[in-house]
Amino acid sequence: MKLLVFTLLTALILMGCVKQQPEQIIPEQKTEKLAEQNIAHQEEVIETSEAIKQTKAIPINANNSPDNDEIVLYFMTDTEGEYYQRIKPFSRPSTDKNISATEILKMLFSGPDSTEKVQGAVDNPYNVGEYFISVAVYKEIELASIFDKNYVAHNVAIVDFAQPAEEYLCRGELGIQAAAGNPIRKSLMELPSVKEVIFTIEGKPMGVCDV
Repeated sequence: MKLLVFTLLTALILMGCVKQQPEQIIPEQKTEKLAEQNIAHQEEVIETSEAIKQTKAIPINANNSPDNDEIVLYFMTDTEGEYYQRIKPFSRPSTDKNISATEILKMLFSGPDSTEKVQGAVDNPYNVGEYFISVAVYKEIELASIFDKNYVAHNVAIVDFAQPAEEYLCRGELGIQAAAGNPIRKSLMELPSVKEVIFTIEGKPMGVCDV
């Protein structure tokens, strides 16, 4: 009996002393595993960045409401006062139910028609239409602010101009900036999908303007 107990104790002691050896990974296998992990990480980063691009820059067609049979354009008038006080809305009948932001600006830059002139509209001396390049409207887009921190803008129209327009839209006196820029902002914001208007010069932000 004593012999049996001694044998069992010896076996238990030996089993406790034998430790499971960790899996041996040769350098070649370790390198391959790290490479696989890096590739998986890179693919994840690419997918994430693509998702950000798609989420933060969603263009939309900015059309007039199908229920409207007119458009609203803002022209300068022959009334007295500062430039910003002289800019008034004028309703223009339109049979086009899907008129776009680009078409709105082309009509604005062409100036008031004969009916609108009878109602008091006058040609804008600071019309920047000759420098107009394009307009794009985004449901959502990531933009850089003057504080170097990106922010997400919603329902924004970005209007691009050639370099000479900056003199009127950003570098001139406040009255000139208002006369040149406000009719554009106000006319575009009559579209249901536009809540904000940003001007750029040949694709680049103009910087900090006074208005």
